[in-house]
Amino acid sequence: MTPEDFIIIERTLTRALISGDYALFRSLVYLPIVMVPRGGEAYELKTEDELRDDFDLYHQALTIQRATDIYRKILTFSHMEDDWVEVTVETNILGSTGRIVDPFHTQFVLRPQDGTWRIILIRSSFGHITWTRGKGRISPEGRFEDLSGGGGLVPPAVPTQDN
Repeated sequence: MTPEDFIIIERTLTRALISGDYALFRSLVYLPIVMVPRGGEAYELKTEDELRDDFDLYHQALTIQRATDIYRKILTFSHMEDDWVEVTVETNILGSTGRIVDPFHTQFVLRPQDGTWRIILIRSSFGHITWTRGKGRISPEGRFEDLSGGGGLVPPAVPTQDN
């Protein structure tokens, strides 16, 4: 796999998420897939139903925000082994009038399955993953926030000034 190959995968991922094309999305993902919110608890999607529910929530969140594109700038691209690639990107979720939320870093781990490179792990900001699961929102200032109205999202494992 090359950085150019990853660009094709990430553009296809964007097209699937924005349009709601689950079959296209599924072609990019290896089950089980692990989701890791930075500072939060990782979770694994093991079944088609779990993956579909997660996809539907993300697509719904993008639709509510009127997202038109997700631009990912490659920051690092590492071949860890012949069958293991890690890519870190700066993620920008865009709408027709510009950026919807402040940029954040996302890491993808990809491995080949049946001759095709597929995503097996996604690590992203706590706020991003919380938002995509329907438990957060994007403020008018372009920041991820807790739906409970308690201000910014702070992962449970990270101490705050109040602690």
